[in-house]
Amino acid sequence: MRKILISAMVLTAMACSGFAAAKPDTTIAVAEFTGRDVTEADASAITDFFRVGLVKTRSYSVLDRKNMEVILGEQKFQMSGVAEQESAVKLGKMLGVQKMVVGNVTLFDKTYYINVQVVDVEKGVIEASEKASALDKNQLPEKSEALAFRIVALLKRSRDRYEGARIDDQPSTGPTFFKISVIPQVSLPRKNVVHGIGMGLIGSRDNEVHGINGGIVYSRVDREVIGFESAIYSVVHGTMGGAQMSYISKARKVYGVQFGLYNNAKATYGVQAGWINVAEDMNGVQIGIINYTQYIKGVQWGLINIATKNTLLPGMILLNVGF
Repeated sequence: MRKILISAMVLTAMACSGFAAAKPDTTIAVAEFTGRDVTEADASAITDFFRVGLVKTRSYSVLDRKNMEVILGEQKFQMSGVAEQESAVKLGKMLGVQKMVVGNVTLFDKTYYINVQVVDVEKGVIEASEKASALDKNQLPEKSEALAFRIVALLKRSRDRYEGARIDDQPSTGPTFFKISVIPQVSLPRKNVVHGIGMGLIGSRDNEVHGINGGIVYSRVDREVIGFESAIYSVVHGTMGGAQMSYISKARKVYGVQFGLYNNAKATYGVQAGWINVAEDMNGVQIGIINYTQYIKGVQWGLINIATKNTLLPGMILLNVGF
């Protein structure tokens, strides 16, 4: 039993190592969030909670509030009220950072909503946008930190998806109803969509699949799958709606079922069933030997269950529940 527990702990560390492996080679700053039906003090506190979450991701060098105030004081620039893209670019250039985070906090119908955007200062474009909600004010600290982890995950997915994937350089094509490939394509047409069946003798790659898709060894879909996805190693960089069944299953968002030896998702709204299940945001059920999530709203059932947010205990044997 002791050997099993030690092995399980090692596997858990391996499965979760990707959350802290990135090097902070880019500097990011967070502008004060604006408030709508929320006091300025509360909006400022939520900004700090989000900033703390960014630091915890260990993915970026985060400019702290004190240094921001010193730099902007010298420039005679007001940090509060920055919500527009142009203002974020101007502020980012003053601070000498590569990325700026702007956001707002809204209280509507007794629910708090936090909306954030990440702006690339050099390009002047919005790189990522994400939101979170809280039914109670006491949930705002953990929701803000969890939101920081999600926005960093979005930035990483975006970078991994488009580096070397020359999708927009290719001409558009219409929908395909039946497709067979030998190996995955390096580059794809912009509107490469399979409505029906897509198969790869060794591997396959598509932008979207509405139906059944798979490869003997490898299968990759860049945007979404509505239906069924299967291979030894299956990756959906966008939304997986339906069933993903592989030895190794990875997806950004899962609305349905992930089934395999190792399952990994940014957010799951359904079921993960396998030996090792990993999710940043778990809304549903994890069933396996080792289950790990940062934020849980549902049930973990397995030998070792780990949840860092929204649970009474971070680690439980056999059963763990979050609300």
